[in-house]
Amino acid sequence: VLPIAMGSCGSGARPHTAGDAPQGPNGPKSPRASAKLWHEKLKASTVDDVPGVVDGAPPNLKSDRSFVQAALEKNGLSLQHAAPSLQCDHGLVLVAVKQNGTSLRHADSKLRSDREVVLAAVQHGCTMDFVTEAHLRSDKGIVLAAVQHKWPLSSVPLQLRGDREVVLAAVKQDGASLDDANESLKDDEEIVIEALSNGWKPDLKRSALKSKKDVMLRAVKRDGWVLSCTDDKLKADKEVALAAVQQNGSSLRYVADALASDKDIVLAAVKQCGSALHFANAKMQADRDVVLAALGNGFSLCYVRDEFRSDRECLLAAVSQDGIALDYADKKFKSDRDLVLVAVKQNGRALQFAASSLSNDRDIALAAVRQNGQALRTVSRQLKRDREVVLTAAQHACPLSDIDASFRSNRDVMLAVVGFHGRSLCHAGEAIKADIDVVRAAVLQDGHALKYATADLKSKRDVVLAAVRQAGLALQHASDVLRADREIVLAAVNGDSRSLRYALGGLSQDQECMAAAGA
Repeated sequence: VLPIAMGSCGSGARPHTAGDAPQGPNGPKSPRASAKLWHEKLKASTVDDVPGVVDGAPPNLKSDRSFVQAALEKNGLSLQHAAPSLQCDHGLVLVAVKQNGTSLRHADSKLRSDREVVLAAVQHGCTMDFVTEAHLRSDKGIVLAAVQHKWPLSSVPLQLRGDREVVLAAVKQDGASLDDANESLKDDEEIVIEALSNGWKPDLKRSALKSKKDVMLRAVKRDGWVLSCTDDKLKADKEVALAAVQQNGSSLRYVADALASDKDIVLAAVKQCGSALHFANAKMQADRDVVLAALGNGFSLCYVRDEFRSDRECLLAAVSQDGIALDYADKKFKSDRDLVLVAVKQNGRALQFAASSLSNDRDIALAAVRQNGQALRTVSRQLKRDREVVLTAAQHACPLSDIDASFRSNRDVMLAVVGFHGRSLCHAGEAIKADIDVVRAAVLQDGHALKYATADLKSKRDVVLAAVRQAGLALQHASDVLRADREIVLAAVNGDSRSLRYALGGLSQDQECMAAAGA
């Protein structure tokens, strides 16, 4: 931990060091050993647990700047449990607020009035609610940092609501902030465009703004929905409407009726967003070029007219984007091998919608299970016994419940299965449960799979260590010898403190193990 220059407050007394500690966390212990134990516990703790570790530490460590600094670097809120002598240390408080701005509330009152500290806090998520000094609440730098972190402009002092830099920063976070800005800035083109692009809906009375083509054109190029705020004249302007739908296809809903049948505009909209076809008029929804473009960009086949469900090119465009679209294809195309192959390569589950005549097609089955292992359940009975098909499915997350029981003693298949579903080991044959590679793969995925391993493998140190690192409570399934192994018990309790109850050989009462478990 890097040293930080001391601030001063109170008596200016020297903070305690770890060497001052006469007591360990679990009873009498040498100061050096106690400090080391707590430093190790702090290092192993999660970010959320750090404040609790500092809170539970002995008083001498709460005054130890290296210990406190290490805690603050992980979680600034630990400042609340530090000794008062450190809560007024300028350097340490800066560390705290830069890690978590809201830790400002736990600083000494003098530092809560310090501009550098307050600015750093606001820059790191502290709201102005914790800034109590009037001169700091009116400080432009601090206010600017606050609005950049979504502090509402309505809470900013009036004199700063007329500051262009502050208002611009505010509308970049929330366009509606412009309603609270000084009137003189509501005609600033850059600010208006930023506001419109970030959700501002201008007052309907501001017709001059909504009719200003150059402003609105720039705005819709950044966010097409702004077309909804323009006046009717601009909604009927092809240049403005085209720019809007090219940025956001769904803004087609705001285009004037006079342009609703303009193929250029509708095509641009569905190419940007296939679902924009919902907002096209009947004429455009019947236009093959438009429908084809929409289907090729994710529009669902279920919403198009029947004539397009019998159009092979339209079907290919649809299933290449969403294999499940095969469900809506005309019946005769569900036996089209090439079409079905495209569909299952996109989504293996589409196999369920193919004609029964293709359920025994090995190439299609392999393509389907390669994309989604669960597609195995829809292949023919014959292919469910095909080793390559089954192995491919297992390698792509097919659950054991979908695999024929005859494969539960197949090493390659089970090795693939447990890699996704570790506890499937419970259904494996005895030879598989004794296979160290399979068991290791199972416990790496789910430590509790150790329960189903043979007694010999429950005594294998590397296997058990892998299991408890994945799930601490897997310790209960280890052999008695390894449940008394310090390294294994520590690995288990570091993952789940509850696993300490399964330790043997006196380790459940061991100070190091208890400290790791937070006991």
